[in-house]
Amino acid sequence: MTVEERDIAIKMLNEGCSNAEVAAHFNRDPATIRKLRKKYSSTKSTKDKPRSGRPKVLSRQQEKLLCRAAHRPGPRITYKELTEAATVVQPDGTTLKPPSTATLYRALRSRNLVTPRCKR
Repeated sequence: MTVEERDIAIKMLNEGCSNAEVAAHFNRDPATIRKLRKKYSSTKSTKDKPRSGRPKVLSRQQEKLLCRAAHRPGPRITYKELTEAATVVQPDGTTLKPPSTATLYRALRSRNLVTPRCKR
């Protein structure tokens, strides 16, 4: 459910609708509405909590650029060229910190684009 749908569901519950009625309105299981009600009563919010763990270094845009560069025809591409391909220039003209070789290798390996010998 989106945050807006959750807000509407909580509003319906506060107005006296049952879990089953709210679940039928959103085409969800009543257990989903029960969990939403329990979550709202403890946190007073319908928003998701932040995910645990370290955030990704590469953005989706950088991963896309990286995969395009790795798929190009011709001779093998070096990590220096991949770093240049994955470096994003922001609208104000500045660049983000370039990703490390290990980060590039992990991103390519997760898409089966490298062999063990490519780590050099």
